[in-house]
Amino acid sequence: MEKSQHKERREALKALSKVVKPLVKSGQYETVNEAVIEMFYRQDGHQEFNTLWEWNKKGYRVKSGSRAFAVWATPKKLNRVEQQEQDEDKKMDFYPICYLFSNLQVNQQSERRAA
Repeated sequence: MEKSQHKERREALKALSKVVKPLVKSGQYETVNEAVIEMFYRQDGHQEFNTLWEWNKKGYRVKSGSRAFAVWATPKKLNRVEQQEQDEDKKMDFYPICYLFSNLQVNQQSERRAA
């Protein structure tokens, strides 16, 4: 994925996160990711979401050309240099993006035939 596409996906996820943040604060959802998935992604038959690795482990392969759904990954601690560059009041963790695929974007892997 190109840097510009990745940046666009990050900005889109930030916008979705702003929409659902009040719902997380009010207790309707436990996490921002849960709210984003339920409100925006879980529609038109998209019900189960897993990473590429998780689908592969379950015996599925993601269909070629499938566009992943973006959610926030586990936050990473910034290194000392990055933290020094930030304002004292604005020190925070970095949230990378995790890409998920839905049940509609995978095919069950056929068992390999003996040659």
